[in-house]
Amino acid sequence: MVTADESSTAASIASPDAQAEPATTDRPRRRRGESSRTGSSRSSSDLVVAPHLRRPAAELGPRAQRTIDLILSTTKDILLSRGYAGTTIDEITRAAGISRASFYTYFPSKRDVLLAMGLHAHRDAQAVIGRLAKIGDDWRLQDLRCWVSEYFAMQDVHGSFSLSFIQAAQEDDELLRAGRPNLLNLSRRLGLIMDALRGHPMGDPTQQGMLLFSMLDRMWWMWRLDQAPFDESELLDNTALALAALLEAPEHHG
Repeated sequence: MVTADESSTAASIASPDAQAEPATTDRPRRRRGESSRTGSSRSSSDLVVAPHLRRPAAELGPRAQRTIDLILSTTKDILLSRGYAGTTIDEITRAAGISRASFYTYFPSKRDVLLAMGLHAHRDAQAVIGRLAKIGDDWRLQDLRCWVSEYFAMQDVHGSFSLSFIQAAQEDDELLRAGRPNLLNLSRRLGLIMDALRGHPMGDPTQQGMLLFSMLDRMWWMWRLDQAPFDESELLDNTALALAALLEAPEHHG
């Protein structure tokens, strides 16, 4: 099923800033230590890896938008079941019912599909984190439960990107160096929000935020992917209780 998030990526593909490339084959995988596709030297703090997206016409019509959405949604489903290394362009096109030529009309490689998915995955993560801040320091357990439900719903949409990016980054140093600052920045923002909800700081906010991300992601993976026999209502209750314990930690301890 095509989601509204995937439809929004189609609009970004239609942007005049999208870059076209003449090649019609997958780029070779970049191992650690190899140069990036641009050949420029950039530090890990300012490296941004954007998808190379093709724009075959000045304006993309409804049919083109549907094809782009179909490629994104199909890739998302296959990534969840087969992982990044196990997902091939042949499998994507076969499952989507399109030709390889149609795929290459819009995406130069599987890697670029992954990066296109990441554009709105990062945006939605920022939005969900921002909604936690709006709960306020007078939060109730039900407020946390609702937020945990929102976070898990976001992972239902973007979890395939999160897992596949981790897998791809093990073989692609450019992805690894680009992803680390994003994760640290998101973690710090989440940790600072936790400090505000707690009413006082406790430890390093980046580590606190990463701790919460790790807990939430692990619970989602076990529930959705490993199909642990968890009742959804109990899962949300217990995860909210764990989050509440982090927010109720005393200012001075041990």
